[in-house]
Amino acid sequence: MNKLLRSGLNIGSSVQSLLKSLTVKSSNQIQVKPIPDSIAESKTPIITYPWLLSTSKMRQEEPTFWSTIKQRELLYPEIERVQTHHLKKPTYDFPYYFYDDIKEVIEELFLVDLVSGTSECNTMVKSLNNIFAFEFMELKKNNITLEFDFKTEDNIPEFNTRLVQVLCTYGAYPIPPGYVAQVWPTYTLVVPEEELLFKSYDYQKKLQKIAMDEGVYIKVDTQLTFTNGVEFILRDKNGTVFFRDYRKRIDVQFCTPHFTPWDEIYELDSEGNWQLRFKWRVSDIDYLISGVFLEEYG
Repeated sequence: MNKLLRSGLNIGSSVQSLLKSLTVKSSNQIQVKPIPDSIAESKTPIITYPWLLSTSKMRQEEPTFWSTIKQRELLYPEIERVQTHHLKKPTYDFPYYFYDDIKEVIEELFLVDLVSGTSECNTMVKSLNNIFAFEFMELKKNNITLEFDFKTEDNIPEFNTRLVQVLCTYGAYPIPPGYVAQVWPTYTLVVPEEELLFKSYDYQKKLQKIAMDEGVYIKVDTQLTFTNGVEFILRDKNGTVFFRDYRKRIDVQFCTPHFTPWDEIYELDSEGNWQLRFKWRVSDIDYLISGVFLEEYG
């Protein structure tokens, strides 16, 4: 599993158990760092809420010069793949309609789901929500309340979106027994284990066609830069603020549900404009579960 490093709000043993139950690509041991002195020296119970602090080391590996160049070069073919095969113009002008759609998702995420700890979450995939909801309840047990301040009118998040990566995963879902991931630079195929090794160009094209006919889900990695930043605030039982942390940028991954070429994924809104039948959901925040493979949408 990718290392989850945090020097602010460390991850508790209960959350570690949740993460270990998820299917991951690797098995590196999770490393836990202590909470800040500002909390440790107080009488406040240890906080395990998995919010990445401004002083924390990033959870993903530091990009190299060449990995950054490669990522930028691959982004446009990735976008073109989505535009050509899945979310087609003019019905859905990706990524521009995507930028509009995620505004509502982010607003609901920060102003409703993350501050209520609901198990019936509309904005996150289950694997991610399970972690945040569990740790929210731990805060609640200690009479600690959580809030996010965007420093805007009505506290509505205002942000700019930068696409980092767009990945399509093709194949049957749920994953049948004996199937594995065949990873290519701009997409992933879920194929029978005996088909994992490359045989020939023609055979690979046939394999890709079969997987694409079985369906796809799309993940979009983004960097959200908030106009006035976002402040993470914790209050004690008396309503007194005992911890604040300010950040300008947050890394968020969004995903679609799995759908096939024959599924009706569009519908008309009240004004007669086409829109997606489903909502984009948050599948990761600041690379908390970046090692999780094919987590569920719902």
